[in-house]
Amino acid sequence: YLFFDKPPPAELLPWPSTSPPFRISDDTSKLERESKHEAPIMVRMVHSILETVREEEGGGGGGRFCVDEFGVPLTVEKGIHQIDLHGDISGFLSAHPQSLLLSLHHFDFVNPIFPSMDRFQSTTHLMKAANADQSRLLQQTICYQNQRNWSISVSWGYSVHIYDRIYPRSMLKRPLETFMPWMEMKDPKQPAFMFNTRWPCETPTVFFFESVPKVSSADNLIVTTYSRSQPPSYPNCPWKGNHSADHISRVQVFSTATKRKDVERSECCDIEHLDGTNTAGVKLRACKDDEIIA
Repeated sequence: YLFFDKPPPAELLPWPSTSPPFRISDDTSKLERESKHEAPIMVRMVHSILETVREEEGGGGGGRFCVDEFGVPLTVEKGIHQIDLHGDISGFLSAHPQSLLLSLHHFDFVNPIFPSMDRFQSTTHLMKAANADQSRLLQQTICYQNQRNWSISVSWGYSVHIYDRIYPRSMLKRPLETFMPWMEMKDPKQPAFMFNTRWPCETPTVFFFESVPKVSSADNLIVTTYSRSQPPSYPNCPWKGNHSADHISRVQVFSTATKRKDVERSECCDIEHLDGTNTAGVKLRACKDDEIIA
């Protein structure tokens, strides 16, 4: 069973039959019995953990306290996201750490991750890309079109950002601060986040995942399409480039149907754009041994 402190909100009901059944329990002694720990020391530890978690206000503090109580070191997995944020997290998801995506939490506290969709529709839409290639989901690939001074950042299965200036990879790998902190910061000198961010005035031309057709085994290719969206409502930077991407309404990303076994190194990509068309093409590929990504 899934044990909740309070009933699920109306937006999660009716409870899906594919999910484990849940129970509402404020009686910790009952939970101790149901945990089936016969050793008295285990019962005491479970009780201690429950009491500690009950008093912990932070979203992810409960899990950390549970681990601490058992004296087990905590292993940080970059693909597990507590999402202790509020508002628009598109900037965060568009610069995902270089690690397989494993889970996203607290979706009920953030805006829907796709425009014109609610939270449930957004999650279902993201799973369409995951079903095509989970190994690349949200993996960031950065490449450049030097003739137009474009920097392109692909968050596979979620978004494409086109900047009309050449920006270093170290900068583009930092999330745009489109979101707000989980808790109000009482001390303005205290960092709001546990990772570096970018000022959102560096607004790119934004494209969100639209569709992915069935994988063609003959071509061994997956083609994901991203349609243009309104940029975040932040001020534009005064140092805009001379080759705007405003005429681009759609981006197609071509990737091999072969799943990635190692995500420790980013892929490289090539940019194709035919003059007179409103579609840009990006081909993902393995980086060459002597390739300088710039």
